[in-house]
Amino acid sequence: MLQLMLFGRSWRGGKFGYSLGGYYGGNYQVTADCTTFSTQATAALTSANLSQARDYLAAMSDGVQFGYSLGGNNNGNPLVTADCTTFSTQATAALTSANLSQARDYLAAMSDGVRFGYSLGGDSSATADCTTFSTQATAALASANLSLARYGLAAMSDYNV
Repeated sequence: MLQLMLFGRSWRGGKFGYSLGGYYGGNYQVTADCTTFSTQATAALTSANLSQARDYLAAMSDGVQFGYSLGGNNNGNPLVTADCTTFSTQATAALTSANLSQARDYLAAMSDGVRFGYSLGGDSSATADCTTFSTQATAALASANLSLARYGLAAMSDYNV
């Protein structure tokens, strides 16, 4: 039985798509679902569950090996938490080296699909963080800050064009 998840975020990983976290029935969720693109079927995948229950998080991937779930909210508190999903094992675990530079929810994320990912805005912030995929480290990057502080935004990239 699948749980309905509100405010979860998803990313592209190749053969599979992952939906993580959210909020349902008065509870913050750790739940991960995996969609197999070839069969168009979705099922719960406990090995990919988040390390911390939360909603309003953002997600991105390097397009090959890892996906990152960043920030979010639990019980009204914005978070810095980063989780890394390893696509080859379909397992998710906390990755403190990739934590955000400041607690944020309602943020957006995007990547170039090779070297860098960017976590933008959220929680009335213009802050941009850059995740370097080769080191799996995240740090603030002032040159990429948004032009205007905002939350609830969307992000996309053209890395496959």
